[in-house]
Amino acid sequence: VETKKKALRRLDVAIRRSIRHSIRLPHDTPNAYIYAPTADGGLGMMELVETVPILRAARMRQARQALFGTEEEEVLTTREHRRKRRAQRWHQTADGRQMKQAREVKESTAWIRSDDGQVPQWRTMAAIKTQCNGIPTRTRMRRGRNGAVTCRLGCEERETANHIVQVCPSMRRARCRRHNSVCGLFSGYALRKGWRTMVETRIAIGQRIIMPDIVLVRDG
Repeated sequence: VETKKKALRRLDVAIRRSIRHSIRLPHDTPNAYIYAPTADGGLGMMELVETVPILRAARMRQARQALFGTEEEEVLTTREHRRKRRAQRWHQTADGRQMKQAREVKESTAWIRSDDGQVPQWRTMAAIKTQCNGIPTRTRMRRGRNGAVTCRLGCEERETANHIVQVCPSMRRARCRRHNSVCGLFSGYALRKGWRTMVETRIAIGQRIIMPDIVLVRDG
């Protein structure tokens, strides 16, 4: 049995190495990310050393019940329990902490499970690296080591993924382009569904003038 476990561990190591290489994961990305369910912000891969013995035991139990009609005790670890355990391992890491609520917003992880092949590979790989917090920011690369962690673009703030994407003044134009792209995406979708759209339209309300990103109107 121990020899079989060692063989399964070797297979797990080989599979993880292949995954890291194929999608360019940072070498220090936690193994828990690879095995966490996709709905919980992971890649949803099977860990052989943990899963194979459980599957084998279940198969043997079913065979004994079919042959001898014996009723055996319920398995202590259910599939749901194992799912929660894998998710917890990922969410307890520094990189996975922000994914604790992923299951509550199914759309945030649907792209992993329903890849239609139309999205360029480089974009999918970039999305995976963003999801697992693998962007090579200074705060990430300096973990456990000394060195500057302030933004390389001249800010006095810590260089984190959130700072780069949402805060850094030097990235303002990129943020505006991203914002406009998202608005265009939603506007186009609404038009195809029969809505009239108004993008960044000035609306006077009393003494105030507001300019919402998108206004959707459906006749009738």
